[in-house]
Amino acid sequence: MRATLLVIGLAGCSFPDAPKCVRHSDCAAAHVCKADGVCRPEVPVTQTFEVPPTPPIDLLFVLDVSGTMCKEQGRLADSFDQLLADDGFYDNDLRLAVTTSDMVPPHPNRTPQRRQPASFEMAYPSREDRNPACYGEERPGRPPSEEACEGTPPVFSNDDYRGDPILAGVVLRCMVTMGVAFSSQQRGFEAMRTALHCDGPNAALFGPCCGPDGFDPECKANEDTRFLRPDAHLVVVFVSDTNDCSSPTTDPLGDGPPICRAGPWDADLNGIPDAYGDDMDAFLRDCPGGEGVECFAACEPGDSDEGCEWQRDQLIPVDEYAEFLRGLKRSPDQVSVLAIVGPRMFTRDGYEVHFQDPSEAPTPDPDCRRGDDDWVDGLERCCPRGLCGGEVQPSCLGRDGAGVVGSESGESGSRYLELAERFGLFGAECDGDVCPSVCGSNYFDSLNAAIEAGRRPLPLACLAEAPGCRVGARACANDEERADSANYDLAVKVDCDAADQAECDRITATLTLEAHACPHGVGVTFDPPVLTGATVVVRHRAELERTTVTVAEAPEVAIPDGDPSGVSRTLEVEAEGRVVLASLSVHIRHPSRGDLTVRLRHGDAVHEVVRERGRSEDNIQATFLVEAFAGASAAGDWTIEVSDGFPIDQGMLLEWSLLLEVE
Repeated sequence: MRATLLVIGLAGCSFPDAPKCVRHSDCAAAHVCKADGVCRPEVPVTQTFEVPPTPPIDLLFVLDVSGTMCKEQGRLADSFDQLLADDGFYDNDLRLAVTTSDMVPPHPNRTPQRRQPASFEMAYPSREDRNPACYGEERPGRPPSEEACEGTPPVFSNDDYRGDPILAGVVLRCMVTMGVAFSSQQRGFEAMRTALHCDGPNAALFGPCCGPDGFDPECKANEDTRFLRPDAHLVVVFVSDTNDCSSPTTDPLGDGPPICRAGPWDADLNGIPDAYGDDMDAFLRDCPGGEGVECFAACEPGDSDEGCEWQRDQLIPVDEYAEFLRGLKRSPDQVSVLAIVGPRMFTRDGYEVHFQDPSEAPTPDPDCRRGDDDWVDGLERCCPRGLCGGEVQPSCLGRDGAGVVGSESGESGSRYLELAERFGLFGAECDGDVCPSVCGSNYFDSLNAAIEAGRRPLPLACLAEAPGCRVGARACANDEERADSANYDLAVKVDCDAADQAECDRITATLTLEAHACPHGVGVTFDPPVLTGATVVVRHRAELERTTVTVAEAPEVAIPDGDPSGVSRTLEVEAEGRVVLASLSVHIRHPSRGDLTVRLRHGDAVHEVVRERGRSEDNIQATFLVEAFAGASAAGDWTIEVSDGFPIDQGMLLEWSLLLEVE
């Protein structure tokens, strides 16, 4: 049994005693001034959120296949064996796909082979091509035989393996233990975007959701929709011991040089990379030296092994990938990101550690000992303000099952962690042993957390529109007032089944104006999160109705030289209401703007807008936000006063305008 909150707006009813008004402040509490000049009761905005039962889960793994990831792949496979032993693994409708962060196209001398970069389908390396470090018989958690992996589907569905955990384990082990490749720079973000893009190699698996205009999150799935189902919770898991290196030139869906997007391979040995066909002229335009391998190497950010980290500003911004993921779902709450990577490093004074070209890095302390095993304890000496010169150092060391430090290590995956923070799964709030780390001896807890993310209750409700911000009876007039959550009138009701209502009554709802996962940045957080199956009703005030008024003139009048009284011009505003925002635009020609003072006068108030004594630049052509008039009546004369306090230079007021937002 659930209670229902019903809000009814009384439209068209008669209010014979309703007071007349000009502005909202003329009305009593909980009333607003409507367009007909009468105070009416304010009808709040109501938004309802149904927290669905446990949804289906689409789980995408993006695996680093650089040469140091053999043991990590084995740990991942072993962790799946543990998950399969739990009967709860089959409680969800779970689909799982795997791709790699190596975006270099296939070549006969490369293992593992992909049909295309970012494809869910893999052709596994033959026994003679396997790296003994990855596939040796002595390695625990080694992959199944080539024969056992033949026919592995591009998408794993737990429904297909109910009652047969052994076969499910073989399939999952085939999918995640895929060997290593030659590329040292991994592009996990670009692999993820390409893998989930309607122009990518897996589009056929998304069924009718891929149309002429790209992916449609409102689509209706059918039997051809094997992954990226519209009603499923999408969980993306990155597993890497290096940072992401996605750059614009190597985007396979972008417009970079063909050799950067398709590689230097020349299968027909005609001296022209296959990406150019037989067009030698096009190849030489992109690669004047005619050396395909060297030209391809130059596609990477920087020209050294550390280029990805040293030139982070050349990489595709993390927010671009966050926006892509949000666009795949009706709500950002349907996306989670997990990063099993090396942790960030910080100096004791709070700076995050980054590595860069030694010629550009600050000079380290003479006591810096970069070669020492415990150099991390002295980061402040080696990395002033968090900036280290030289090659990237690991942020964690791997341990075996007995807790003994091994030879493998992980570099900080800071870009992956940034993306995880955008979606609230193991982000900034992660602490202690719960944090996933590529150096951990077992990934079971991390994988379990990824699956639980799809089952998680509602931690955040995104508001479709911003609630009205009020200071008393007036609207908020500046950023400081709008940033104060106390200026928003919010009512939240959580209804649960009778058995859970007592627990729901303990939930605290808080307005957040920095909800990065929400389209408008405004949402309500819940502590603890709301249970699945519950209903959340949020009521808040609407933004007060506003009108925009603009007045302007181009007088082209001289400014008296060296005369403090200056020149003044007046414009009349006839609009009724109160000023919420005022901005003044001026265009003044003068050889030395430091001579000038500009004031704006209205009623009994005057505000100095420009006074820049000592500046030698010429002319002023700019717009200034003038907060001093917030709350004042808009109607009446508005006067600009411009004076030149120093002799010699002559100036002219060419034009000026005033923009007012009025409620």
